[in-house]
Amino acid sequence: LGDNRQDLFATLPFLVGDESVDAFNLSISPVLTPTRKNQDLEFSDVLTIASNSDPVSAIFGLADQNLVGSHLLSVNALDQFGTLWTESLILDIVNVNDSPSAIDIPPLTRLEDEVLSLDLHDYFDDVDLEFGDELTFHLRDVQPDWIEIDSSSGQLFGLPDQAQVGNWSLLVEATDRHGLSAQQWINFTIENVNDAPYWTGTKLPALLVREGQSFSLDILDDLFVDQDGDSLTYGLQSTDDHDWLSIDTHNGTLTGIAPELSGDIYDITIFATDAFGKDAIAPIQLQVVDESFNRAPYLTGSYPQELRIDEGQPV
Repeated sequence: LGDNRQDLFATLPFLVGDESVDAFNLSISPVLTPTRKNQDLEFSDVLTIASNSDPVSAIFGLADQNLVGSHLLSVNALDQFGTLWTESLILDIVNVNDSPSAIDIPPLTRLEDEVLSLDLHDYFDDVDLEFGDELTFHLRDVQPDWIEIDSSSGQLFGLPDQAQVGNWSLLVEATDRHGLSAQQWINFTIENVNDAPYWTGTKLPALLVREGQSFSLDILDDLFVDQDGDSLTYGLQSTDDHDWLSIDTHNGTLTGIAPELSGDIYDITIFATDAFGKDAIAPIQLQVVDESFNRAPYLTGSYPQELRIDEGQPV
């Protein structure tokens, strides 16, 4: 406050008491009329305390969020004659909207194939929520296609599979009803869970071996898949006696000497097992043929699509 200030800082309504009533000898004389705000004010509406004014008793303080609400104050004044004057005041501290703020939370860890579920309210604080404020949530960076977010309820969830194993960072923004916002990164790790290998479903035609002759068949390319990249070991099982047939446990190559049983078909089951004991099976057939047998070429897979090529068009 000072003589040269021109800002409106307070309007003080007051009543002039009856002089017949025993009261303070109080006179109010404005020394400066605010003008900068361009408001029409009368001297009787404004009290400006200049630097040369006599000391004035005042109640002052800085109210924070914790003091929002109504407060009952009792003010006592003692005059020069020893008379005690008491006045009760109700002071209302009105809430002013504050921006939400981020809560520091350490990185999280979740398992593959385990539902990821987060309540984003746990990651932000807003002191105005108890006064009716609300937060909405959005991902501000890239939103992975396996992540879903309910902007109103603040629920973020997803089901990570093998492709999501690794470290993730999501930039989340919380916005209150007045447009104030806060952002923070949520960091989490999806840890791998061992998955069993599986048969791709590729069905092979009967494998022909000539009776009495040794053979070596490498048939496991693309027959089994292990999402974890585990090394697989192989075994086989047959409903028939197959002492003449063996499999390399490391690379799955079938070897043996076909018996003298031309025309017989053997149903074989191949096992692929990972390092954690989980396995998959694939069925194959072996047929023993004589030396004169000849099979015509055959198609594996689906027929190619019919293509129309115009004359002069490169292929």
